[in-house]
Amino acid sequence: MDNKNLVFELLRPDDIEIRAQQITDRNRAILLLYKDARCDMRLLDKAVGQLGWQREPFEIKECLFCRVGIWDEEKREWVWKSDTGSPSNQEAEKGHSSDSFKRACFNWGIGRELYTAPFISIALNENEFYESKGKKYLNKNAFRVGDIIYEDKKIIYLTLVGIDNSIRFEWCESWSNLITREAKARIDAGIDRVLITEAIKTEYGKPNYSGVHDGDTAKKIISAIRGVKNNDK
Repeated sequence: MDNKNLVFELLRPDDIEIRAQQITDRNRAILLLYKDARCDMRLLDKAVGQLGWQREPFEIKECLFCRVGIWDEEKREWVWKSDTGSPSNQEAEKGHSSDSFKRACFNWGIGRELYTAPFISIALNENEFYESKGKKYLNKNAFRVGDIIYEDKKIIYLTLVGIDNSIRFEWCESWSNLITREAKARIDAGIDRVLITEAIKTEYGKPNYSGVHDGDTAKKIISAIRGVKNNDK
């Protein structure tokens, strides 16, 4: 491990899973984003290699912990970070072990960007949940992450997609910042800044889009920016 350059990739949409924290009597769900142990193992393998890390379960006062060690080549020793977990509703011991591993990986920074997720509340359709013994549960694969955009390891844009592939939840920290991000990316790719400005003015009516606060308008501007091509010389 290079202490100065150990960086874990940010989670991809297919790394992220969704579960219901609560489903109300009116069928509104509060949803949480999480990662599973397979995601942690993949990112550890990619960052430090299959032989560059290890994990060990242990107990303290009958409470199960897990510690994850990464080999420090400079110090010639293992560096450890540990945490405990919570039992799952099914296979409590196995769930507890897995959860403690995932939390130890959070301590290493894997998936820590999930802590920046917005509050997610969705009115459920009938095919997105079921009832059992008086409780409501989210159907498996009812939702998946469609798009996720980060800035400085912080989520700034998120969509959740339903069973029918429709967008069931969309959130943006700042639509105007998302437009700026797209414009900068196009300029960095070699598109003339003047043409970008003209496209924004044509779509929005003026070049200053700082007042954009709704997604539909922002998406039209972003689409216009993406359609810009340099004039032939």
